[in-house]
Amino acid sequence: MAGFGALESVLSMGRELFGLQIRANDRIADIAKRSGVTMDTLRDTPPETLSDILNRAARSGAIDPRHANSINIQIAQDAQAAVPAMPTVAELRKQANIDRFGYDPNNISDVSVRTPTDDAGFESYLEQVNPNFKRIAAEDRPNLMMGDMYGMLPRNSEVIRSENGVTFYRAPNGDRYATAFNPDVGEEDVVGYITNRGDGTELAVTEQMQGQGIGGELQYMFRQENPNAATGGLTESGERSLQRTYDRLSKEGAVQ
Repeated sequence: MAGFGALESVLSMGRELFGLQIRANDRIADIAKRSGVTMDTLRDTPPETLSDILNRAARSGAIDPRHANSINIQIAQDAQAAVPAMPTVAELRKQANIDRFGYDPNNISDVSVRTPTDDAGFESYLEQVNPNFKRIAAEDRPNLMMGDMYGMLPRNSEVIRSENGVTFYRAPNGDRYATAFNPDVGEEDVVGYITNRGDGTELAVTEQMQGQGIGGELQYMFRQENPNAATGGLTESGERSLQRTYDRLSKEGAVQ
């Protein structure tokens, strides 16, 4: 049985059973050979061909029809098990999010461990725009680099202002964008944006341009028009940035 042990390591159960038949039964081996099937080709032979050989062998009396049917069933089950399962709609949506943003925005913990601020007004505002204080881990945010958002600025976007080499825009749909010169492409390129996704906002700034207040300015401009837009979840630094935005809006009377 040494040969069977070697066979077992590379063939499915149904093909193992078929291989035993052509090794032990010359009549079945001859029928298989006429169909181009030998031990060398057994592994890659289509299940339909194997089934046809077994059926012909059964009709010729070379094998008990019940035994042939049993092997056929096993071959069919093996073939079905080898077909990858189709992804669910939820899995496809999750992968699409990961491909687009580098993370899945729905994969946000509903439990937030945070220390409340001593600003009652901000706490009330935060609970309104970020119910249950949803927290996003910093490492789950997209890590965008210069060039990753090239060509992303919508047509007919309105320039709001320019300062320190950064130009801020309002898109026709109300989203905000920031551009700066990208030496890799030799022209202005999107380095940050904030967009309203209905159940949350998406705010991102390229790694090279972080720490310059671009994200905070984008958020402030956006919330001047959409003060109560849902965040969809915040990182710790995102919450601190939101508080600074709240302070500015509060002084303007845009929020309570």
